[in-house]
Amino acid sequence: MTRQQIEDLVHLLDLQPQTEIGNDGFVFGNYIEFPSAIQIDRDLIPDVLDILGAPLPFEGAVTASSLHWLPKLNASTRALVLKTLGEPTVVTTETGEYLLRFPHLGVRQKETTELVDHLLPSTVYEHDLPDTHLYWQPDPENMNQDADDELLDLYRSQPVTLDTLIGELTSLHTTFEATGETTVQKAILLACFSLVESFTRQRALLKVPLFPDSPKLEQLLLKLLRREVVNDQRRRQVVNALEPEKLWEEIPEWQLRNALAHDIGTVLIEDGTITFEDANRKPQKVLADQLFEGLISYANKTLG
Repeated sequence: MTRQQIEDLVHLLDLQPQTEIGNDGFVFGNYIEFPSAIQIDRDLIPDVLDILGAPLPFEGAVTASSLHWLPKLNASTRALVLKTLGEPTVVTTETGEYLLRFPHLGVRQKETTELVDHLLPSTVYEHDLPDTHLYWQPDPENMNQDADDELLDLYRSQPVTLDTLIGELTSLHTTFEATGETTVQKAILLACFSLVESFTRQRALLKVPLFPDSPKLEQLLLKLLRREVVNDQRRRQVVNALEPEKLWEEIPEWQLRNALAHDIGTVLIEDGTITFEDANRKPQKVLADQLFEGLISYANKTLG
């Protein structure tokens, strides 16, 4: 889901951000909880589906070409949409044009409710919120300043090598296997994600061209990009622009990272298997060995 879609849904459903605060008083940031389909005003269901990329024809007959968006959906969503639409009837206009009508389609039918709940996230956290709903807003006196300025400057002056990153991940994997304390294991997993994300930010900034003849331009460009590389989606956009020939992948199991950062108690570790909830509160599982291998593979393939 894009930030524009989130913004449109927040406006349509009149949602308000809440602030997530840890037991120690540390502020993680804002989050927005979305209602389930049954809690949404029935008159708003068509608009919600429009925003989510599934503009179902609740009223009247439509041409087959008006369903051009249907093949663009992923397989699971497309299957739910077809189930929701049901069997169409074909009508012919006075001009001989064929139209499709879906007599069983309704905003409160079970299939429509399932489709909305499938597409709508239960919660969106700080890192994925539109800028207008963030808790950590930039300083209005210096919109280009970032809280991690010193750290990000360090990336360019003393970059960490890929071998160092791989060595740290391998060492943490060994420590993870050696301890039976799940609290420690969770901390190790979060540390691994932080290392990979930090190195990924470094990779983005190191690709920024230097302007030795115009230091002010160089500093301005770096300050602007510092804000972009903090966010995973915008960071990939930066690197894709600077390295169009390189396939920039997402960090593996990023939703596990979000679960560890925002609600670590929901993450369970047993017999080498990690269980967590994704953004839609659906349970997911990943083997610890598979996770470490995936992070190391990502580093070698994407950051090398």
